[in-house]
Amino acid sequence: MPRNMQIKNRRGDIPVTILVLMVIIICILTILSFSYSRTASQDSFFGVGLIETVKSVSEEASFYEKTQYTSDYGNLFNSGNVKVTINGNIIEGNYSKKGFSLFGSGKEKVLVSVTYQK
Repeated sequence: MPRNMQIKNRRGDIPVTILVLMVIIICILTILSFSYSRTASQDSFFGVGLIETVKSVSEEASFYEKTQYTSDYGNLFNSGNVKVTINGNIIEGNYSKKGFSLFGSGKEKVLVSVTYQK
């Protein structure tokens, strides 16, 4: 390389490098923050759906008690992550999700629980 093509001022290299690294770190943290908030907000709406499911199962159980028909699921309604059990006048609904595990299946964790009395 010719001598006049070399960079003569090297004092600005370190601050510029630090600035670029800080901008990259801030961008990564922002992306992670949006990703976390999206999954956290999705889990918060399951309570409303679970309440509606428990109410629906309650009305269906009331219908079966008043008529001669029988239900297909008895005292336990299980659909995906939602489990609704009927114990006399109390109906309990749970929304659960399997946790992350490195060694096999993860432990099931109840995210939302609803107790309804007929």
